[in-house]
Amino acid sequence: MTRAKRDAIWPVFAEYRAQLASRKLKEVDDAYRDGALLLEGETPPFASIIVDETQDFGPQALRLLRAMAPHDKNDLFFVGDGHQRIYNRNRAVMSACGIDIRGRSRKLYLNYRTTEEIRRLAVATLEGCEVDDLDEGSDEVKRYKSISHGASPKVHNLEHLEEAFGCLSEILRASLGEDRSICVIVPTKHDANTVYGVLQAENITATILGPDERDHPDSKAVRIATMHRAKGLEFDEVILLTPRSTDGIETRADTVKRLKYVAITRAKKFATVLQY
Repeated sequence: MTRAKRDAIWPVFAEYRAQLASRKLKEVDDAYRDGALLLEGETPPFASIIVDETQDFGPQALRLLRAMAPHDKNDLFFVGDGHQRIYNRNRAVMSACGIDIRGRSRKLYLNYRTTEEIRRLAVATLEGCEVDDLDEGSDEVKRYKSISHGASPKVHNLEHLEEAFGCLSEILRASLGEDRSICVIVPTKHDANTVYGVLQAENITATILGPDERDHPDSKAVRIATMHRAKGLEFDEVILLTPRSTDGIETRADTVKRLKYVAITRAKKFATVLQY
C-alpha cells in the first residue's frame, strides 16, 4: 500500500483497537507483545523452554518465548516442520526474533510414522508450494525418506460427493474387520457432521473428534476429524475426503496443500484420497 492509502485506512484500525480496549480485549499478537514488554528488565521466569509446532508461531510469539528464558546453554529447544504450516501465514524469521539457530539446528530426515509410499503421496500434494526452513531459507524434500514400506495409497477421482460417500462406505466395510484404527478426514466441521450422518445410516459406528476431545486409541469406532483437528494424531488408516478444486474455499491455495499434506501423513499404514 502507498502511504496515502495507509493513512486513509488507519482510522478504521484505530477505532477497532479502541473498541477492543473498551472491552478489555486484545488481538493475540498484541497480547504476546505486551507480555514480552512486561518481562523487560525482569528475571526470566523459566530456565528452559521446549516448543513444538514452531512453524505455527508468529514473530510476536517467538519474541515472547525469547523473553521468558535467559540467554544460556540449553535455554530454548524448538521443533518444527515448515511443510505443516497451516495456522500462521506470516513466516517468522527466528533470527529476527532474537533466536539464533545458525550452526545449532539439525534436520531430521527419517520418517518413522508413515510408509515411504504414503510419504511420497503426501509430498506430491505440496507441488508448487514453497516450504521454508523456519529461518530465512527454503527447505527441500529430496533427502527425506521413511524407514518402512507398505501398500500403495489409493487416489479416487469421483464425479460428485454422493459417489464419494458410496466409495467411503465400501472402503470402511472392507477395513473394519482388520482391527485397525481408522480416521476419515474432511475439510470442515459441516463435512464432519455430514459424514457422521452417512455412516450412521450405514450402521457404521463412528465418532467425531471435537476440538477439546482426546482420541482413545483403543476405540473401535471410525473417527471423523477435520484437517485441523487431525493434526498431531496418527491412525493405521486414513481416508481423506476432499474437493478436487479449491474454488470457493476461503483458504489460500498453498495452505490447502499443506492441510492435505498434514491429513495424509496422519496415516501409518494405509491411505486413501477421495476427490470429488
